Amino acid sequence: EERERMRRVGRRCLNNLFYKNKRSRCFVNNNYNMKKRWYCSVLSTTEFKMFPLVEKFPASYDTNIYRFGLTNPESTLGIPVGQHITIKFTNPANKTVLRSYTPISLTNQKGHFDILLKEYDKGQMSNYFKHLKIGDNILVRGPKGRFTYSPNSYDELLMIAGGTGITPMMQIIRSIHESNGQDKTRIKLLYANKSKRDILLKNELDHISNSNPWLKIYYLIDKHESESDQDWKGGLGYVTKDLIEKEFQKDIKVKVLVCGPTPMTKTISSFLQEMLLQ
Repeated sequence: EERERMRRVGRRCLNNLFYKNKRSRCFVNNNYNMKKRWYCSVLSTTEFKMFPLVEKFPASYDTNIYRFGLTNPESTLGIPVGQHITIKFTNPANKTVLRSYTPISLTNQKGHFDILLKEYDKGQMSNYFKHLKIGDNILVRGPKGRFTYSPNSYDELLMIAGGTGITPMMQIIRSIHESNGQDKTRIKLLYANKSKRDILLKNELDHISNSNPWLKIYYLIDKHESESDQDWKGGLGYVTKDLIEKEFQKDIKVKVLVCGPTPMTKTISSFLQEMLLQ
């Protein structure tokens, strides 16, 4: 019965005026309204598709949210929660540049998807995005990734994020928040940044946390960068093994998710390996 449903949905997907493509894929989605259902992705795992920039707005002094439109305003990007997409462009040296990003918009968001991107002086993709004009297209392929989040699979998620590594965490947090209490998973988020002004999406994170007991957040900054940081009440320094051990609850089913700069993720991974051997 499930296979027949998939075939029916697949045929509708192939016959769709906007996305008629023999390589379009359908995925099972356990996150939309908490019901298991098949849906069609406007993406392809084998071919890059074009999506136009429709809006750009700041998330911080050096980070922007880029909104890309879908051809059909009723369509969704349709990637499983926890997975990401690949974006491609050709640089001035005529070399292909590929980067993976997790949209911060909900997987069932209609008409568009959002990418949060930090500007780096020598960042090829961030410089490419910086010069995009409204109406310019980007090339996207996906979804991809080894992890797919399913509601109520764990008692708790321990999230450890640094900088823009908050994006995959935010996708899951928004998914649980939109479930209106049906997803009972609890989250502890350890979120590290250089300074107070580098914390991304803080207003939304605080709003969700203040109104939902299932989300607990501990912010860390490397240092006090300005006078406005002097009233800082969060942590100072890096995420340590002691901090992880303090927040890791061993008597329940916990999944640890880590995303951030490579030096940070390598250090955290070594901490987790040591904890497993104890």
